[in-house]
Amino acid sequence: MTSEYYGAANRFTVNEESCDNPVHYESYIKQSAITDNKLGLGTTYIFCGYKEDDTYDIMDFITIKASSLVKEMGQDEKMGYPALEISELAVDKRYERQGIGRDMVDFIIGLAGILNSEYLGIQYLLLCADPKSVGFYKKLGFQKISNMEAIPRELWNQPCVPMSIKLFKG
Repeated sequence: MTSEYYGAANRFTVNEESCDNPVHYESYIKQSAITDNKLGLGTTYIFCGYKEDDTYDIMDFITIKASSLVKEMGQDEKMGYPALEISELAVDKRYERQGIGRDMVDFIIGLAGILNSEYLGIQYLLLCADPKSVGFYKKLGFQKISNMEAIPRELWNQPCVPMSIKLFKG
């Protein structure tokens, strides 16, 4: 990583009108994205906007990891379905409302298709949506998961809304 990355990460800001926890996402890109990658906890894709002076801004980022959608099948019986999870997704407030978030999700759906056909089975794309972004994800086809389903949760995303979209038949 270069000092240019750290400068761009330090300029990354999330609009608090669009997100209940902007500090989490700003801290994640500055402090945790590289560590999570090295530890095998997630892979972060950064989308940049280059400026005239050959520096860049981080416009947005998305972090994915392997996961599963767990469904209750009956009394004391559960089944896990292979999934890819968007664990982090944020757009810098200077680049909001330009279709970039949609582009990132489309990129991950395309990546899931490649992974599914060449490397491993994936049936669902999962995420825990910030309450202020649930409408955005619904427009993309995600649905709130039912009471009979669960996805792995972390302490920081407990107030978030678990959502899924079925990607492939299976």
